[in-house]
Amino acid sequence: MTEVFNIANVGFLNIYVIHSVLISAVSFIVPLYMLIRRKYENKLHAFVLVVLLLFAPAYLYEVLPSMKDEYTILHSIYDNQTYQIAEGYITDYHSRSNLGNYVVNGIKFEYFYNIVTYAHNNTRLQGSPLKNGVYVKIYYTDLYNNQIIALWIDNEK
Repeated sequence: MTEVFNIANVGFLNIYVIHSVLISAVSFIVPLYMLIRRKYENKLHAFVLVVLLLFAPAYLYEVLPSMKDEYTILHSIYDNQTYQIAEGYITDYHSRSNLGNYVVNGIKFEYFYNIVTYAHNNTRLQGSPLKNGVYVKIYYTDLYNNQIIALWIDNEK
């Protein structure tokens, strides 16, 4: 079997955290610069800049702890082997640009690429090899609606 995804190989400072920090930094620095340089056209524009300036730290304050919690919980489930296992052929596979679903041995898996998560959520557009008829072994947790924490495919079956 070929490993496609494993939560054990995902670090906390992955692309999602870096992306969130960069968005927050830009959302903070640009309005601050514009306010200091008085590069606004009217009071409404200045108000919007202040709102953006306040939004960035609030966003980081809310998002990073929840991402750390999810990361810790998913790693704990994997490390303690308290996951569920689904193994078999993929059926009823449907994939669009940012979402998909399929069934393995009667267990339905749904994922949304646009949702920030540490679990596997790649669609075919993002390079996922999943499709109807592929034999898979999946470690998942039902705490988060069958989130996949490890995934293998067997191209020989």
